[in-house]
Parts: sequence; C-alpha cells; structure tokens
Amino acid sequence: MKCARHDVSAGLTETLSVSSPQQHRAALKDPVQIGALLRAIDGYPGDISTLYALRVLPYVFVRSQEIRGAKWEEIDFNKAVWIIPAERMKMKAPHTVLLARQVVTLFLELKEWTGHGELASPLPSPRRAAYPMWDCSMPCAALAMARMK
Repeated sequence: MKCARHDVSAGLTETLSVSSPQQHRAALKDPVQIGALLRAIDGYPGDISTLYALRVLPYVFVRSQEIRGAKWEEIDFNKAVWIIPAERMKMKAPHTVLLARQVVTLFLELKEWTGHGELASPLPSPRRAAYPMWDCSMPCAALAMARMK
C-alpha cells in the first residue's frame, strides 16, 4: 500500500469556505395551527395598520420591514402587483410581488384608512403619519394575540 508523501488537501483551505451553522426559524406547519393563527389575526383589536399588515403577510411572504415601509405608489391595483424598490430590499434589487385578489382587497380596505398619506402602514398618530409603523408593532401584536388565547 502506497501513502501520499504530502497532504493533497492542503491547498483547498483557501478555496473551500466553511458554511455557517444553519439557523432554524419558528414555523407553523400544522393546518390547524395555521387556521388558529389566521383567526387570531382577524380578531386582533389593535391599530388598523398593524391589523392589515398582519393580514397581508401570510399571502406575500415579504419581511416585515418591507410591509412596514410599503408606499401606495408601489402598488398597482389594476395589475395586482407590488414592486418593492431596490433600496428597501436586503439584496438591493427590486422585488416584484404578485398580489392575490384577497391581498388587493385588503390593500384597498387599508387605503380607505391610511390612503391620505404616502405610506400604506403609517404610525397611528396623524402627526406621525409620515413615519412607518414601529418595527415592534407586529411582534407585539403577536404577543398580545398569544395572551388572548
């Protein structure tokens, strides 16, 4: 049996990268739990912007910061499409979200409440309507819904 005179893998350390450990995120996979979550969202008694953001998220699968920063000019109701500009996306590329008819309906309902300003989900105070809802609004709403069970 012949042995190698040197380590043949020595030059690979620069070429191969070590992958970071995989992070597992919390997820609902059971249809019963998903239904319970959607019913809890529908029964949320808080701010209207937060309620509609929570209602839209299960359909569009965007990060919460994208929905918090959504502007009415980005949403084309006739084409049922939401184009999120590159500067608001993590990968710095524009993102096109096709909207189901239910989402178009939800956005139109929300527009009746918040359509007077630029943002779809502004802060509830009229003096602060130019600012998006707080980043803790939806997580706090989730905690409130968990306590209401």
